Amino acid sequence: MSEGGFLKTVKENYDNIEVKIKNLTLLKTYDYIVYLSRNYPHKFSNRLIRQTCRRFGLKNKKILDVGSYTGYYSFYFHCERNRVVGVELSNKADYAKKRYGNYSIEFIQGDINQVLSEMDDEKFDFIFCSNLPLHYDTGSVLTSAFFDDFIDKALKRLNDNGIFYYIFYSSKHDKVAIPVEAGDLTKYCINKGLKNYSVETTRLLKNDTVELVVKQL
Repeated sequence: MSEGGFLKTVKENYDNIEVKIKNLTLLKTYDYIVYLSRNYPHKFSNRLIRQTCRRFGLKNKKILDVGSYTGYYSFYFHCERNRVVGVELSNKADYAKKRYGNYSIEFIQGDINQVLSEMDDEKFDFIFCSNLPLHYDTGSVLTSAFFDDFIDKALKRLNDNGIFYYIFYSSKHDKVAIPVEAGDLTKYCINKGLKNYSVETTRLLKNDTVELVVKQL
């Protein structure tokens, strides 16, 4: 499948997923309570994002949320006092703008590789990817030219001491063609000549996962 055909398929798949908005006003009220509670020790938060922020010291940082979907993770990064840009291929970027439009979060709809190419000199302290839908391809994400191009472009967008953090599924998931194993990911990093990286098997997203961390020194 060509890159253009692949992206079209991914976009159509995600465009067709219905996001039910039973009461947007109620959701926005809840979001505002979450936002206000960031000053308190027992705040409402998303466990994954809270742990990620604590682990990497993410406060007052500029973060790129790749595959931001409905903006959920972007919002929680923002609640942890970070400046956030979310990029989403599908029309769910419109939902994110509608729900989180009152906060200083920038949502961009488009192909991440194209967006990264058009960002001029903009750089980030942290680039976050949680199961980017490259897994919808017919092969492993690690053999995808799209993914390889994405890694190159993303790492160029990191500030000094910036961090690239990607979470892969390592067990079978209903939309993962070929799960990513830690050994295969390590071989990919070696063959690509990546430096200052770590690969670790974890359990995140309620599934067995593998994480890739690349530090820009």
